[in-house]
Amino acid sequence: AVQQEALQTERDALKRQLRAAYAMGRQQRLKILLNQQDPAIVSRLMVYYDYFNEARLRQMGRIRQAMDGLQQMRVEISNERAQLLDLESRELAEQTQLEANRQQRQEVVDSLGLEMRDMSDRLAALMKDQEQLSVLLTQLREQQLSAPLEQTAEALPISSLQGKLRWPVKGRIEASFGTTKAGNLKWDGMIIAAPEGNEVYAIHRGRVAFADWLRGFGLLIIIDHGSGYMSLYGHNQSLFRETGEWVEAGERVALVGRSGGRSDSGIYFGIRIGGDPVNPKKWCQRIQSGNRVSFLPAFEQSARKSVKQIEYSGLESQVSKRAILSNVSGSAVKELFWRVTDRA
Repeated sequence: AVQQEALQTERDALKRQLRAAYAMGRQQRLKILLNQQDPAIVSRLMVYYDYFNEARLRQMGRIRQAMDGLQQMRVEISNERAQLLDLESRELAEQTQLEANRQQRQEVVDSLGLEMRDMSDRLAALMKDQEQLSVLLTQLREQQLSAPLEQTAEALPISSLQGKLRWPVKGRIEASFGTTKAGNLKWDGMIIAAPEGNEVYAIHRGRVAFADWLRGFGLLIIIDHGSGYMSLYGHNQSLFRETGEWVEAGERVALVGRSGGRSDSGIYFGIRIGGDPVNPKKWCQRIQSGNRVSFLPAFEQSARKSVKQIEYSGLESQVSKRAILSNVSGSAVKELFWRVTDRA
């Protein structure tokens, strides 16, 4: 605005000079010299003429300079406007991104809220399932105390087989004893992932104390091995024994399934002593590799060791083969037993 006012002022001054020049008759220098008789007048006119010409030139120079400055200012204004538009565009993009980030954060917060509620609900359900199992085991424990299990003299007590018991199924350990289940809840047994429909075997001789559906564990079978020992097998597809029936070590008692809310096939396997959970890894055969469980190689070795112990103690004639068979695989019990005793 200041530049434009200055330019307008110069233009007005130039107009006045042009009007003055016009008033002088727009005469050429030579014509002035020839038409004047008085040299003094001629001299003054020439001075005036030169003055007006110089003034016009200076005025035109200032106008040109002002116009150049104004043009430069227009260029600068145009550049600044372009920069402002670019800044505005970037600011708008940043605002859009910030809004998108805010919405994303809100979605994450909402999702976390849902997950926390789901986890809270899941934890509450797991605790309720655990409480139901505890109530059931307490009842079974009371039954144990009121009516102790009578073992045959030829059966090896489970308490003497720590580290030698067979695994109930071949598979991969998915959840280990004592690891976090949810929140502050720990696993009081383990989950063994195995193909659906695979056979589940009893780890030792005993009587079925429970064979039914239990919330959170699906089809569950609990075997009482006497002296306060129990083994639990859950999430089965089907059960082959009923409450009160006797089973032998290695006998098929169920099929692997996914009952009780599991998405993948496998079984829950637990051991209780006096109602307290213990780590099955300390009672079953040592895992040979990784986290996969099996039973035949170490199982055969255990049977051979039992036979040698009998021979060394001189009790072979007093102990029936059933005492050895009680800890031998189910489907090939006799074959494995004779193979072991022949090589012993």
